[in-house]
Amino acid sequence: MDQAATHLRDGVLAHLEQLEAMAHKLAVKQEEKKAQQRSLAEMRATILKLRKQRDELQDKLKLGEVSQFAQFTQEEASNLAIEPIQLAQKRDQVALQLKVAKMKSMLESFHLTGISGKFTAHGVCICISTAYECTYLDPYYVDLTLRPYIRINHHSVPLFIPLQDIAKKYLPKNLKKFLCVLFDHLNAYAGRKYQVDKLQNNAARYRLGALQTNSLCNLLSFKYEVKHEDHSFRFCAKLLYGDSVRSLPTEVSLVCQDDLPVQVKQMLSTHTALFREKGVHEVLESFCDEHF
Repeated sequence: MDQAATHLRDGVLAHLEQLEAMAHKLAVKQEEKKAQQRSLAEMRATILKLRKQRDELQDKLKLGEVSQFAQFTQEEASNLAIEPIQLAQKRDQVALQLKVAKMKSMLESFHLTGISGKFTAHGVCICISTAYECTYLDPYYVDLTLRPYIRINHHSVPLFIPLQDIAKKYLPKNLKKFLCVLFDHLNAYAGRKYQVDKLQNNAARYRLGALQTNSLCNLLSFKYEVKHEDHSFRFCAKLLYGDSVRSLPTEVSLVCQDDLPVQVKQMLSTHTALFREKGVHEVLESFCDEHF
């Protein structure tokens, strides 16, 4: 009887220690999530502030354009002796100055939003910085020539990003839209690649198998193990990222070859929803916490 009581007590204590460890780990996870939410809130506030500054700068720039053109028109009217060639050159110079002023204003409005630039002898070199989950990822560069019109000179954008299609649609008339759309494509790709890297680096921890993807990281397939009671089930997952400017899948397919009990079928449905709502590595990490 005493041995049974001792064994029962030890089992209860061991289980209690396990629950306490799990509770501590969940508390740490919740604190990290709160910190990320605070950081995101600060970033959103910064973006709103920057947008307001951008609008103010654009208003000032428009007033400056009117002033410069008015000044140029007055000079042109007061000096009719200027040769036609000189007059055309002066107009080109004023147009270039306005173009540079617009570029400076736009780059200032993009400050801290992932897009920055540096003026060069022939134009401007744009740096597009990507990030995911408050982690800075790879930067990409686009070297633009401003004369006689805005066009791409060199770039480091991956070949599978539709850079030329985006440029054809928005350059040279809407540089701001061009940069925003290109940023969305690059940042979404960087986010998908980040998730794939996480899976590859933690394949053993997540109990993954047959992990496959493509260069654009918009198609991902793998197998992962799920434990229920005393049984293990192998799920085959296929994630399709149909929206090229998002880092979350648009279609999720989960299949299991085994005969599944009702609880596991419900689990399968829950997993499908989770993969649509969160990064794939976050979902698999949560499964590890459940089986801790």
